[in-house]
Amino acid sequence: MSDAATIVEMAVHKEEKVKRAVALMKKRIAKRGSLGLPPLLEKRRLQHLIPDGAFRVQASFERVLVYEMAPAEQASMESSLIQLTDKTKDRLKDSSPRGIIVSAGLAALDSLRTNGMDLGHIVLFTHYVIGTVPIEYIEGKEITVKIMHAGDITGSEDTAEAVRKGELEIAWNDEGKFHEYRRKGDKRKSREPIVPKRLLKSI
Repeated sequence: MSDAATIVEMAVHKEEKVKRAVALMKKRIAKRGSLGLPPLLEKRRLQHLIPDGAFRVQASFERVLVYEMAPAEQASMESSLIQLTDKTKDRLKDSSPRGIIVSAGLAALDSLRTNGMDLGHIVLFTHYVIGTVPIEYIEGKEITVKIMHAGDITGSEDTAEAVRKGELEIAWNDEGKFHEYRRKGDKRKSREPIVPKRLLKSI
C-alpha cells in the first residue's frame, strides 16, 4: 500500500471514530431544558455537546468551571475528539485557550457580571489554571472541565460583541464605587446576565 493510500485510510478511520463518538455523546446528554440551566448556557450545551457531567458540581466561592473548546477549531464536539500532534500542541502553548463558563461560585459570579460576563459565555483564559475535573470518557478520550479563579479569565467574546453593538456600556457604580458594564441606558445597578440580542433571538 502506498503512503498516500495509508494516509487516506488513517483519515477515514479517524473520521469514522469521531462520528461514532459524536453519536454516542448525543445519546448521553440530557434532553433540552431538563437540567434547568440559564438560556445561553443551555444553548451552548446543546451546540457543543457538553457532557452532563459538567453540570454535576456547582462551583463555590471565587472558583469558576470552564469547559475547554478544542484548540484546532473550537466550534464543535467533533474537533474536541481529534488528537492533536505534538507539534500543534507546542504551537498552541502560547495561545490563549477558549472555553464556555459552565459554573461559577457566588463571589466569582459577582466578579464576572461586573465585568460583563456570565454563564454560557465563550471566554479566553490563561494556561495556568488550578486543575481539571474529568466529566466523561468517550472513545478512550477523557473530557474535562477546567477549575480556575475568575481572574484567570482574560476576556469574553460575548461581552465584546455586546459592546461593539452598543448593547453594553461601561458605567460608574456610585454605591459600590467601581466601574461595571450596564445595558445601554440603564441607570440602575445591574447584575442581570449579559446576553447579546443576536443570541437572545436564537434561544
